[in-house]
Amino acid sequence: MIKQGLIQKIHTKGLCAALAGMLLLTGCGSAIPELSEEDSELVSNYAAELLLVYGTNYDSRLVDTSVMPEDLLKLQEQWAAEEAAALAEQKESEESTDLPDDGGAAAQSSDTGNGSTPSGGPKSTNEHQTDLTTALKIPEGMTAEFVGYDTFQSFVGGDNNAFSIVASPGKQLLVVQLNFYNGSGMDQELDFLDAFPNIIARINHAHANSAQLTVLTNDLITYKGNVPAGDSRLLCLVFEISDSITSIESLDLVITISNDVNAVTLF
Repeated sequence: MIKQGLIQKIHTKGLCAALAGMLLLTGCGSAIPELSEEDSELVSNYAAELLLVYGTNYDSRLVDTSVMPEDLLKLQEQWAAEEAAALAEQKESEESTDLPDDGGAAAQSSDTGNGSTPSGGPKSTNEHQTDLTTALKIPEGMTAEFVGYDTFQSFVGGDNNAFSIVASPGKQLLVVQLNFYNGSGMDQELDFLDAFPNIIARINHAHANSAQLTVLTNDLITYKGNVPAGDSRLLCLVFEISDSITSIESLDLVITISNDVNAVTLF
């Protein structure tokens, strides 16, 4: 869910916290060894970062931003700006649909009842229909291809299946797999970490859900790595969607990179 440096920082703190926990559990009798002030702060910070990463019901606006890691603070500010822009655009769209039609009746919006945006959400005025390769702005000579999708209540992935994600109550995980092939004849760096795309899935033309930030090492949103000539990388996008969606008849991705908005129809 976070930039690579911060993820590594959390993993390091996790090891220290685990060691501290082992000391607590292996003490003699009922005596509990006291942690130094530095160790206590380390464990507290680690617990707070875990809450930010895994707490799906956690409201990040309650966080004391003065003590947040710089990368996470920038990320939160970016999300806030994107959310404000989306809300403003949605309000403008709703106001325009409130105008009477030729028959004098005002247009009415429908509520999906599942927390997703009805009618796939308002479309941006600068949204263009294109293909994955163009929309994701990958290096010249590389191609992006949709491989498939599946839904899960829990998903295990990453290197050696080291990470797992569990859907929130009333939700399910939609995992979309994309393959990136390097046919340029030379090694290429595939870098989404710096581009940090905002990706929304439109499901059945009626539900819009943003891609989740995860700690999966093959998460497209935070992936950065070298792809040798003739080689490929299989990356994924994870969306949390309503479990009332029992079938997916159509799937589109709306990809925003550097204020450039593109729509891609997967099927």
